[in-house]
Amino acid sequence: MFQKKVTIFVTTSKKTIISHSMKTPDIKNRLGLTQEEMAMHLGISLSQWKMFKSGKRSLPLQALENFSVLLKGVQQKKDSSTEAQGLRKTEEEQAKGKRQHAYLKVQVKLQRLEKEIAVIENQRAESFAALETAFFLEGQKEGKANKDFIQSIRSRALTTLKKQSLYKREALQLQKENLEMLKLEIGKKMAAEEK
Repeated sequence: MFQKKVTIFVTTSKKTIISHSMKTPDIKNRLGLTQEEMAMHLGISLSQWKMFKSGKRSLPLQALENFSVLLKGVQQKKDSSTEAQGLRKTEEEQAKGKRQHAYLKVQVKLQRLEKEIAVIENQRAESFAALETAFFLEGQKEGKANKDFIQSIRSRALTTLKKQSLYKREALQLQKENLEMLKLEIGKKMAAEEK
């Protein structure tokens, strides 16, 4: 991305007040003002400010002086305002609470997924056992089991296997693994903030 460099020299009749060079995106990063707000603060039109930023025009002397005072003041100020410090602290506390809530929510989802996977695995095992039983009953010569009974066992087992497919189990396992990674990352952030 093209970043234009703006060099600011503000002079009065006998001396240079400030000489400052910065990339134009830095202006917004350092001051946090929109183009409209900058123009308003400097007492110029938005188009004048845009032309200055693009290097096509210089600013009126009073606007340059105001700009240099603003830049110098913000750069020299090392302490954050009480308002900014309070806001940061509030945000950190809110983020900590939200992380804890997210961690608990992930734990609950993991428990549900583990139960669902266990149910699927159990139903699949029972269905395969039912198919084996149906196959065994078909091969019995003595006391032949009713064919309709065997077919109903086979039908139930196949329906269950279709409903609780291997694909469904694998998809749930992937969800579980993703949630475990998320839980781990949230846990790391929570541990780091405790230090």
